[in-house]
Amino acid sequence: MKFASLHGVARTILLLSLLVLSIRGFIAQGIAQEERDPSEPNIARVGVLWPSPASHNALRTRLETALQGAGHVLGKNLVLEHRFPQKRDGIDQSAMELVNAKCDVYIAVGTPAAVSLKRQTSQTPIIFYDVADPVTAGLIKDLSRPGTNVTGFSALAPELSAKLAELSRDALPAMSRVGVLWDRENPGNASQLEKFITAARSLKLEVVPVGIRNDADFSNAFESVRKHNVGALVVLRSSTNIENARRITSFAATRHLPTIGAFPQLVEHGGLMAYYPSFDEMWIGLARYVSQILSGARPETLPVQQPARFELVVNMKAATSLGITIPESLALRADRVIR
Repeated sequence: MKFASLHGVARTILLLSLLVLSIRGFIAQGIAQEERDPSEPNIARVGVLWPSPASHNALRTRLETALQGAGHVLGKNLVLEHRFPQKRDGIDQSAMELVNAKCDVYIAVGTPAAVSLKRQTSQTPIIFYDVADPVTAGLIKDLSRPGTNVTGFSALAPELSAKLAELSRDALPAMSRVGVLWDRENPGNASQLEKFITAARSLKLEVVPVGIRNDADFSNAFESVRKHNVGALVVLRSSTNIENARRITSFAATRHLPTIGAFPQLVEHGGLMAYYPSFDEMWIGLARYVSQILSGARPETLPVQQPARFELVVNMKAATSLGITIPESLALRADRVIR
């Protein structure tokens, strides 16, 4: 009889404990519901594939600023899932990891990243940033109606390359031979080189193409430049060339060689001139496309955007060091002059 009483007491205590836990759960759920704004959208997950850790560090702030300007609050209604390869041949693995993270939309920075992501998914929307020639790269069918799960912002790099040929002639009117550093592994660089050669031919400039595939190729590339005795080195736009801007300008300085490129990092490290699209404009547009796609827009119907504004930077300090007199007409056209 005593054993039965003890057993009954224990059972009562257990039931009371379960009741208390249930009440606590209901209270916690109620508090959470009160704290959550019912008008707040679900948290969107956006995956970002960078070409390298270096580019991620330099550009992440611009991306986040643009997204916040479009009304996204990072960590509240949108989270970013970043991936970047430690080595160039690891970009496919990084793309696979990102797709396995099951994001709502992907951002691909540069042509190799966009091509790699498209190989991994033909369903989830992909927005590219700074792709030279998305049609040639096989990302889209047409600029006005992409027709795939991919859209984004082109840097107009082939047209940009023709402009670099003109600027080379304007800055160095006596030059007869120019070297062009291009990236064999970047799908857009071949068309950039072709446009440059066509423009240079009309300007009576002999072109010496110097191709690289990875960081290890730069030593051989520099040796080729030495052998051909070029009057200037034009550097086409690719993530590998951008990341090696300091290395390129250091080599050029030892050869007393002017460098002209399609990205600002070149003049920041001592190059002579740079001509490139407004990248802030592209980031703002990309953030707008993220918003539209998260709201239901389909990438196949969103036209690929092309830059409307370009910036010319002239490094007068470098010109003085090289003994070059920049024509006044060219200096007046510059958006920024480094003195």
